[in-house]
Amino acid sequence: MYIYGWSYMTHRNLFTIATLLLAVTFHSMAQQPHSPMRIESQLLQESRLPDLYLLTNDSTAFRHWVNQQPVVVPWIYEGRGIYRILAEANWSSETLKRIPGVSAVDRAGRKPQEEIVLGNFDQTVNAVTSVAAHYPGTNGMDRTLSVKEKPFDISDLDLSGRIILNSQFDEPATPHATFMATIAAGAGNTSPYARGAAWAASITTSDFDRLLPDNGNELSLLNVSVQNHSYGVGLENYYGVESFAYDRQGIEYPEILHVFSSGNRGTSTPADGAYAGVTGFANLTGQFKVSKNTIAVGSADRFGEVVPLSSRGPAHDGRIKPELIAYGDAGSSEAAAIVSGISLLIQQQYEQKFNAFPDVALLKAILINSAQDTGRPHVDYETGFGNADALEALKTVNAGNFFSGIAGPGDELIFPIVVSEGNHQLKVTLVWADPPADPLSDKALVNDLDLTIVQTSSQEVWEPWVLNPTPSVTALKEDAVRGKDRLNNVEQITIDDPQAGVYEIKVSGYNMKTVQQKFHIVYQTMATGFEWRYPLHTDALRSDEKNILRWRWAGKEAVGSIFYKMESDAEWQLVGENISVKQNYVEWNAPEEQGLIQFRMKVAGNNYDTDPVAITKPERLKVGYNCDEDVMLVWRKLQGATHYSVYQLGEKYLEPLMITTDTFLIVSKAEMLSDYFSFAPVFGESTGYRESLINYNLQGTECYFISVLPRHYVTDSEVLVDVLLGTVYNLKEATFERWNGVDFLPVRKLQPVTSNRFTMQDPLPLTGTYPYRVKLETQSGLAVFSDEVRITYVSETNVFVYPNPLYGNETVSIVIDDDGEARIQLVDLNGRVLREVLDSGPEKTIDTAGLPAGSYLLRIYRRNGQVDTQKLIVVK
Repeated sequence: MYIYGWSYMTHRNLFTIATLLLAVTFHSMAQQPHSPMRIESQLLQESRLPDLYLLTNDSTAFRHWVNQQPVVVPWIYEGRGIYRILAEANWSSETLKRIPGVSAVDRAGRKPQEEIVLGNFDQTVNAVTSVAAHYPGTNGMDRTLSVKEKPFDISDLDLSGRIILNSQFDEPATPHATFMATIAAGAGNTSPYARGAAWAASITTSDFDRLLPDNGNELSLLNVSVQNHSYGVGLENYYGVESFAYDRQGIEYPEILHVFSSGNRGTSTPADGAYAGVTGFANLTGQFKVSKNTIAVGSADRFGEVVPLSSRGPAHDGRIKPELIAYGDAGSSEAAAIVSGISLLIQQQYEQKFNAFPDVALLKAILINSAQDTGRPHVDYETGFGNADALEALKTVNAGNFFSGIAGPGDELIFPIVVSEGNHQLKVTLVWADPPADPLSDKALVNDLDLTIVQTSSQEVWEPWVLNPTPSVTALKEDAVRGKDRLNNVEQITIDDPQAGVYEIKVSGYNMKTVQQKFHIVYQTMATGFEWRYPLHTDALRSDEKNILRWRWAGKEAVGSIFYKMESDAEWQLVGENISVKQNYVEWNAPEEQGLIQFRMKVAGNNYDTDPVAITKPERLKVGYNCDEDVMLVWRKLQGATHYSVYQLGEKYLEPLMITTDTFLIVSKAEMLSDYFSFAPVFGESTGYRESLINYNLQGTECYFISVLPRHYVTDSEVLVDVLLGTVYNLKEATFERWNGVDFLPVRKLQPVTSNRFTMQDPLPLTGTYPYRVKLETQSGLAVFSDEVRITYVSETNVFVYPNPLYGNETVSIVIDDDGEARIQLVDLNGRVLREVLDSGPEKTIDTAGLPAGSYLLRIYRRNGQVDTQKLIVVK
């Protein structure tokens, strides 16, 4: 709820009433201990102040002061003790220092901007496609995503049926918002490329013009558990009122995760703050992204490496930002959307397994601990803790590899785990929802917890990875080292090649401002070995195109060779050799072959084979005919396909319509769920690439006919018409017909009709303009007619004039067999030339406007000297 107001000296009674109505809301804020006022530093240097946020710690004192001002103070109450003072107040920086009851003054009113250039996206980079093979029931069902920006398109076929409407949808939709919603939760109806991570989740929208958090209670009532924020406001790197508000909501509504794009300013240089002048770092695009209980996501390319334009950390106080990267070679907007979708999957999987809901800190810990390390070793300010990995995140949930606890000052809690033989790495991440700091604080961390790991047999101790936050490019590029973390509410320890045995994960309260702090630990032991990620048995490849094969390797550096084999091949064919298995991908140009294909990675004498998967060329579904009662869908026969699956669009998703061995399907319109259809070839138990959705009404095919096109609309020889049909199925004959003034009469017949392309001919046309049509007759006697086409025939000795007679002020057309320039005269019966024009082309014209009724002559002077004369009748 927002409350708008204007305080006048003469309206004290109204002011008092408003204060009483809001007394309950302000009570909790008024009970907080007062702290000295902090003012965003750049505001003190501005001659004209913009819109401002005022965070109050004594609302009564603030309201009283506003009430005493001699001029209007325009304000908006944003809720929870935050006021927005509009720029129209014309306050000076000196005024700010005199306001009582205010703990922080920050700038407001910045204009958010979308952070992406729309492009394709690849869900294989973050193992989203792998989820379908390992966890087919995990799809975001019963979860709700909120996309905070402008509305997405509610008519989009990949979102329909799952949209929670609100008043914001009254605004025009934007392609950016639609793309974000599709990446996170698209159903993949229009194309497999349009399938998002949480493709069964519900979706709603929220306006990003208000940069503060939405009302948490309203989000909860809508079942929103993840909100995506793919926008920025320019370089900002400080802990402000918005940061404070998001951190507060992360504690008060721990079921709602806010996912921010880091920004697309990775090469920019901040002009102010602790990192002013440090090029290529500390260039997040919004102070709300500096918050601690949310997650910021940078962008990765198709190979999992950070994109140069992806905004980097650190946060203003040296904290790690972004926490993750994800695919987004067009910008960090889509990276955030992918992580939003993955977060919904984690929430669903957790709830199904434990009949409870993970809070934000646990969800964040799962995302971070399951990420694949990239960039510089361990953590860094470019990629955070690594590239998001949907499959590993769900494996973590399924294994229950986490602990929760509550620590107080000086407490130490111990969580033992057993590490078995043959593990390449042990990774442990600690996350806690830290209380909001005072806005504009130099350091955001409030409660400092410490994470350590001890091997019980050797008593060897490991500390978290920490970075050098010194404001210089050299320091910020240093590799992480082990040490005490005094900045972050996320700490991570990795141990390579851990010895088997018992390890104690210890969490202690080091420096805390509250009595207790809840925390979460997530751990993972990564067994040495190789795992295919793409393609898996649920995937389908496209032949004659570049594909990226993906895997995950845990172990020391090694090289391998990759091979492929079609089902019909006896031998394996080489894809590449001496490939670093730590690279985790290889590009492969697929051959034109279609059918079942299998891949093999050979490392150190060991073979790792994929399941057979289908590989096909793109083949669009076509419409054979679109008649009154039914529609015929047709497709090309694919070598090796055992059958075909045809789908129709239901209320939310594509639904199976028919499995057939034929290459066509006739669908009754009375039984259709919608106008949209698709199909996929099937090779045994493997389904090939499903083609893009078509609307049968928009394919240009009517009842059998796609087109009936004359070779020439004006001709001096035979009439020729090219006919294209959608199908020849069940056709008996085709007849070419010409209108004789009373009825259509046949001039040529084709029987049988064996091709969907043929030419109809009238060898003896009549002089003048006549309608033609094609009549089809089916085996059952049904007649189907094409649209009429009007064709003009003019012999070498004739001139054709129309309309004649003419009515009113019409233009007369003169058709001769010479399309060169001719001089045309309009002459009355006394021989006077009334009008004269030069015209060229097969059809020449002369204007008759204003001519009285009567008889006239048209004289046509050709280039060869021939003169033709025609009589023209004008009727009024």
